[in-house]
Amino acid sequence: MLKLCAVDYTDGYAVYTQDSKTFMLRSPYTRNECVEVKAEAVGRAVTLHGFQAVEQEFSSLADLIAHLKQKRLEANPIPSHEELTERAKAALIRASVRSVTRFLNEIEVEMREGKEWQASLKTLAVLLENENLRQNPDLLSKGTRLLGECADALALEDLCREEAVHTSSQPKQTPYVLK
Repeated sequence: MLKLCAVDYTDGYAVYTQDSKTFMLRSPYTRNECVEVKAEAVGRAVTLHGFQAVEQEFSSLADLIAHLKQKRLEANPIPSHEELTERAKAALIRASVRSVTRFLNEIEVEMREGKEWQASLKTLAVLLENENLRQNPDLLSKGTRLLGECADALALEDLCREEAVHTSSQPKQTPYVLK
C-alpha cells in the first residue's frame, strides 16, 4: 500500500510512503521523477513549501499517479481558445526585438514553405502593433513587406478560386458526332 502524505496539486508534487520509505514524486510522473527522501520531507513540504497535508492510501503507484494527474488537471484547467488567443496576442505585442526578429523569420518560412497565408496575415497584423517592431526600421520594413506578400498571395488564391468556379459552372458542350 502507498500512503499519500503531502501534495501540491497545482505544481504536481507529492510525498508518499511505501514500505517505511518516503518518496517525492513530481510531474510527469516517470521513474526519473520519483526519488527517495528522508521522512522529514513530509513536514518540510507542508510547513516550508505550502503542500497540503493528506492521508490517503492507494493500492499501487499507477493508482496514485492517476489520482495526481486528475487532481492536477482540476487545479490547472486548460484555458479556452479565446484565453489562449488573447494571451498569444499579448505576448506578440510585448515581445522583445530578438523575439520579433525570430517571429518574422518563422513567419517568412511558413509563408514560403507552408503557404500559411491566412495564419501569417493574422499573426503579422498583431505583431505590427509591437512597439519594438515599430521603432526598428528594419523590422518594420520586413513586417510590412511580409504583410503585403500575404495579402497578395491571398488575393491571388481568391482570384484562382473564382476562375475555377467560373469555368466549372459553364455548361460543357458535347461535340456533335456524325454517324
